Amino acid sequence: MFFIAQPDNFDYNLEMAYSLDFRRKVLSVREKKGLTIAEVAARFDVGVASVTRWVKNIHRKPQGFRQRKIDLDVLRQDIRDYPDAYQYERAKRLGVAQNAIFLAL
Repeated sequence: MFFIAQPDNFDYNLEMAYSLDFRRKVLSVREKKGLTIAEVAARFDVGVASVTRWVKNIHRKPQGFRQRKIDLDVLRQDIRDYPDAYQYERAKRLGVAQNAIFLAL
């Protein structure tokens, strides 16, 4: 079988999003050659789930920071009131996850 696109480094593709041009190319080849989703996924060495997602919506989900429910002013006051507190203690007092405290600090 002839592969049009073959990744040089497998780990590289796991961390990067596929470009819009590449996704259009995959769907174009699928349409022109009449391939199934599994066949086109194997041909381009991408996941079947990715191609299925692209058929439904070719555009990526927007990336960025999620809205946090932690109020930074309240966190500042908590730091003033309890300067030696552990992050898990702050998280419990403020009603958030410890990771939210970590990221806010």
